[in-house]
Amino acid sequence: MSELITGTIEQGYILLNDGKIEQAFQLVLKTEKQENLTPGEMLQNQLLKGTLLIFLGRLEDALKIGEEAFQKSEALNRPGQTVEAIHLKFGAIFSLGRLDELLEDINYCKKLLKRDNRWTSFELENCKGMVAYMKGSINHQRSEYELALKNLQKSLTCFENSKFYSFMVPQLLTFIGDTYHWKGELEKARQAHEKALKISKGSNPLTKLITATSQYCLGKLLHDQGKLDLALEKYKISLNLFEMYWTPFYVGVVYDRIILLYLNNNDYEMAKNYLAQFQHFDEKMRKLNNKTVYDANFYKISQARILKASTRTRDRAKAEKILKDLIKLGEKNVNSPIKLSYIGQIHYALLLLCDLYFTELNLTNDLRILDDIDPLIEKLIKESERTKSYSLLANAYMLKGKIALLRMNMGEARRYLTQAQNIAEPKGLQILARAISEIHDKLLEKLDEWNNLEKKKTSISERFDLALLDEIIDRIQNKSKKIVDGKELEEEEPVLLLILNEGGTLLFSYPFAKEWERDEELFGGFMSAFTSFSEEFFSQELDRAKFGEFT
Repeated sequence: MSELITGTIEQGYILLNDGKIEQAFQLVLKTEKQENLTPGEMLQNQLLKGTLLIFLGRLEDALKIGEEAFQKSEALNRPGQTVEAIHLKFGAIFSLGRLDELLEDINYCKKLLKRDNRWTSFELENCKGMVAYMKGSINHQRSEYELALKNLQKSLTCFENSKFYSFMVPQLLTFIGDTYHWKGELEKARQAHEKALKISKGSNPLTKLITATSQYCLGKLLHDQGKLDLALEKYKISLNLFEMYWTPFYVGVVYDRIILLYLNNNDYEMAKNYLAQFQHFDEKMRKLNNKTVYDANFYKISQARILKASTRTRDRAKAEKILKDLIKLGEKNVNSPIKLSYIGQIHYALLLLCDLYFTELNLTNDLRILDDIDPLIEKLIKESERTKSYSLLANAYMLKGKIALLRMNMGEARRYLTQAQNIAEPKGLQILARAISEIHDKLLEKLDEWNNLEKKKTSISERFDLALLDEIIDRIQNKSKKIVDGKELEEEEPVLLLILNEGGTLLFSYPFAKEWERDEELFGGFMSAFTSFSEEFFSQELDRAKFGEFT
């Protein structure tokens, strides 16, 4: 390739990485008009043009160029540019929602990397980054979160210092952040999204969509942490951008989250208002006859949320049918690179159906309903193992604890609730952790009453009343209720750190609050003695302690 053309293309990539998409595109158009370009030079310029078209939102045009570039690269026997062409096609098809069309091409890329020995180190590193990105994206769509993180992080390493492909970094960070969120690692998710927002450049459609996605994901994080006003603000920013740049798939996603948030906040009227807007959007999309990317299942989830909240038996029956149909469809498509497995709708549907059955159980006292809930929880556990999702596993253990409580198996209830909280708390799932804690505290505070209920063989309703499950149930299932009197969660402050050996000898202490600047050794000895006493007196370890004025 001549120095002139190489320099021109390099300048185009520099402009692209700086977010100057229109300038880069004009440079590409000028270059392709030059005479005496070699086939290789024309191909490289064509690949850059296709990438720029994605940024400009012209996905079908970009896909067409990618297909042409693939054929030319194969004819010229240029494996590096073949991988670039497939990567270009992937970028267009990903946004069009047709990833299943490229699975064979991705496998072909992997074979090229293994069998061809003509790569320069620069070319090999870039192509490895492209293949890892495509693999990680497919893993993410299939909810294979550990594999997704492995491949996306590998791609990020390849592109972070790339001269030509640093424009990929914000996209990768957005993917990585969303993957961490699905796993339940909220702090890592927040860091990735904030970094993506910080380094995104330009005002082109793709950059705006990266911004919209990160704003939406940050909204989800705030939602899970109980900061509902801030979450709603992020959701509305992202909804506006997704509508402005015509991304129907994500418009549906955000509508569902806004409806969920209003239900979490007990604002049923606003939830119905947004469902009406969503219905209008859904009808509009159906008239387009699949000419654009949209998943109507999100509307069904939102519809089920509203119907489930109704007091009418007929509405709740409709919600049950919708949720069962979604679960069935999700299980059918669990290995598909798109559809339900990507958005976690099967997870939403399972949790919502469990919630629906718990409410029915409270109303009817029919213990047979527990037999309907048990297999749903097992499906949740299976999905948590498949996806390596901490939040899903914590929810599953919490539900098992709740069922054990209603079956009067106190030991099992405490064990499952402790397991659930030990997962939720370290991962920053504050709403879920505190809701679990509330159930656990009610169990411990009224242990004698629970034992009396067991002897009397009392009704399910009385057990619900004692545990306040009917009051707590929604905020557990949705992980996002405000916990006390409608107030947002406040950050907890540590008071004292003690490290003791088994004999009670103090090894290290650090007071975080002035009122704890006292005899740490004395307090440490007390805690050691109390723990020893509990282990001897009770059949299980001391997993929780509540302190009052005189304890």
